This record gives sequence, structure tokens and C-alpha cells, in this order.
Amino acid sequence: MGGGEIKMSSTSKAVTPFGGMVSFLSEALALLPGDWKLRCVRADSGFFDKALLGFLEERAIP
Repeated sequence: MGGGEIKMSSTSKAVTPFGGMVSFLSEALALLPGDWKLRCVRADSGFFDKALLGFLEERAIP
């Protein structure tokens, strides 16, 4: 996966709850070839949430 962009607004269903973002990342990671590893996730303060951070920490994704 190359550089991508996800924009969410305060009215987006994916924002509340953040399970939408966690679900999206789970599906995206499942599509990666087995020998690929995601090096990092870049997100602004609008993505700050315990569920998302926990998901990333469990997978050691900075």
C-alpha cells in the first residue's frame, strides 16, 4: 500500500466509535502479503482514541 489518505469529519460514522478505523486497518493489514510489514501509521489528533492506539500497540505499529 502506498501513501493514502483518509479524511473523517465530525459527522462521519467511522469516527464514533473508532471501531470503524480499527476495522478498516484490520482489513487492510489482512490484504498485505505475509512478508510485508507496516512500518508506521501517520494520523493527526482527530484519530486519537484508546481503541485505535491499543490496536496499533498490540501489533507493534508505531
